[in-house]
Amino acid sequence: MANAPDHQNMRSGNQKRPTAWAALVAAADVVLAILANKFFESAAWVGAVIVAGAIFVLLNVFNVRAENGHRILHWSHIRKIVAGRIFIAIAAALAAAGFTFATIRYAEKGNAEAPSDPSRSAAPSATPATTDPTSVPPPPASPGSERPSTCTTTGLPGVAKATPDTAGNLVFCPVQINHGKLPITGPFNLTGQIIGPQPDREDLILLVRIDPATCDAKGRRGAPGRFLLNVDLRARADGTWSHDDDLGGQADGVTLGRIFEFAKAPAAAVQALKASRPEWNDTGITDLPKEITILASFEVPPGQATRSAACTD
Repeated sequence: MANAPDHQNMRSGNQKRPTAWAALVAAADVVLAILANKFFESAAWVGAVIVAGAIFVLLNVFNVRAENGHRILHWSHIRKIVAGRIFIAIAAALAAAGFTFATIRYAEKGNAEAPSDPSRSAAPSATPATTDPTSVPPPPASPGSERPSTCTTTGLPGVAKATPDTAGNLVFCPVQINHGKLPITGPFNLTGQIIGPQPDREDLILLVRIDPATCDAKGRRGAPGRFLLNVDLRARADGTWSHDDDLGGQADGVTLGRIFEFAKAPAAAVQALKASRPEWNDTGITDLPKEITILASFEVPPGQATRSAACTD
């Protein structure tokens, strides 16, 4: 006579498998909640992930037998209620879409936040120029174009006034910082205008130096010298110009105050600076050549960082 099946062992095995699945889903739910909080930084996403995981946990936990052999709540019953395979397919599609979106957000976040290099001194501003901004001749003025008589940036929000605002035939208009959104919290944009005859704008360059009274988010002082920026101040007939500042590739530099300077520099002097760049790549130009004349300057105040330390000296 064949041995009767061990219903107790069958019930035990039936209980272990769903319970194991429930534990696995619960663990995965915790991980997804952490990832949702990191990548999306939203309580709504975290809550949605937790609720979705809890539903799967309940479906598996209740799919067990009672001691009398009858199922408390069978998976097939719930599958009929939630349309079974359709529900699973939708859940899988949503999970795939969420993972793809999280990957894209992670890539964008990695590109937006440049890692800081602790071995370098605090970055002054944008990456120094690699080409001579005065080496390319300005485009000819279009027929009928006239030099503007008023500044287009006057009255805009978040502007810094140049000091002095005139030098000879040149007028240095207010410079708008970060599209008017202050304080800065990362890389920022500058938009300005220089009104004056084209010949008087021929040899203009833009320099930047750090306000010595400020330090970066890690408490380090900025570089002591000036840096030449790759900005063409002559390209447009109306004298407008713009510059995207990447904080020198160091996010910690956002809390450094910056002093931008308009200067007159013959092409030969700029070429000489380029030739000596290895000497001032980190410390800046500490001795400005006598051929270069500072005409005016404006300041970008220190920005805000998520975490910042007091100056170490």
